Parts: sequence; structure tokens; C-alpha cells
Amino acid sequence: MPSGVLTFSGVLIGLPSGTRTINLSIPIPNAVDESQELSLVAGDDVVSVPAGASGVILDPPAGNSVVVALKSPGDTTGVALHPSLPTILLPDVSQVAIVLSVPMPLNGLQLTWF
Repeated sequence: MPSGVLTFSGVLIGLPSGTRTINLSIPIPNAVDESQELSLVAGDDVVSVPAGASGVILDPPAGNSVVVALKSPGDTTGVALHPSLPTILLPDVSQVAIVLSVPMPLNGLQLTWF
């Protein structure tokens, strides 16, 4: 698999201290290119991590208000993700699955693995 780099560049504006420039480069040792659109059922949904994936972007559908909780297998509470903004997750390479938990069905959650 080829390697790659995920780069974030931007300026945070409106901070109490003024502005701050952000430049991040995250090495991607195995450039996996896999996308999937999920329809989650109420409760815990187990999602397999593709072999070699370094990370994933979770992008909820436009106008979504259903809170998705990110868990690891066996976790009971998890971390609530923003319902309408993308989340970038860089799990440990040993992670073979993630659990996404929703209180009601959610259609159209886009996952882009890299």
C-alpha cells in the first residue's frame, strides 16, 4: 500500500488571544482509500476498521440532529460527537472495530477511511 500525508492548514479567528495559525501534517503509513455510507440502527452499531487504515472521517448527513456516541467494544458510555460537523478519528493500529451508538436510527453517515 502506498503511504500518504493528511494535512490541515488554517487560521482560528476570534480567539480571546486573537488568531492562531494551525499547520498539521499527519503521516499515513498505509494509504487506505475506502468510503462507506452507513445506516445506523438505534443502539450500538459495530463498524469494522479496514485492514491497514490509519484513520477515518465521520461526516454526518446535512442537518443531522442525532447524536452519535463513539465507543470501543465493551464501552458503556462513549464520547458524544457533534451531530452535524465532521469528526476525524485516528485510532490505534490495534483497533479492529469501533462502536457507534445512536438513540434512534440514522441514515447517511459517511465514513471515509484513510
